[in-house]
Amino acid sequence: MHADAGFPGYARQPDAAEQVRERSDALSGMGGAIGPDGKTGSEREEIPREIPLATADWDCTDEVGYDDVVARVSNAAQQEYVDAHRDELDAWVQRWAEGTP
Repeated sequence: MHADAGFPGYARQPDAAEQVRERSDALSGMGGAIGPDGKTGSEREEIPREIPLATADWDCTDEVGYDDVVARVSNAAQQEYVDAHRDELDAWVQRWAEGTP
């Protein structure tokens, strides 16, 4: 979907954000005068590329339901842990409520 928006080469959801962050880190080390927006000229030149990439990333993430899948998998894993350790967790809560570490 990134490719459909003109940004091919992103295989994983965080790839676009990681690339922007890495590029921004590299540009911020280039020095130069910092403008009133807190950016150097080099950083400012990246904005026209970053905004469409961020928009494509947002749209792709939304279209495939990425956040819903992550939440569902995370919640299931957490519930599995709680189910497997229920007695230990209940005992910890009881000790905490009694003020005993």
